[in-house]
Amino acid sequence: MTWEYALIGLVVGIIIGAVAMRFGNRKLRQQQALQFELEKN
Repeated sequence: MTWEYALIGLVVGIIIGAVAMRFGNRKLRQQQALQFELEKN
């Protein structure tokens, strides 16, 4: 039974990691776009 909890924890961790990566990349992209706009002017 213990390994099932470990498996569930692993899956939940992967999902949280994927969501965090997606939000992180979006913020990073906005920052890069903003920097590009500033450098252009």
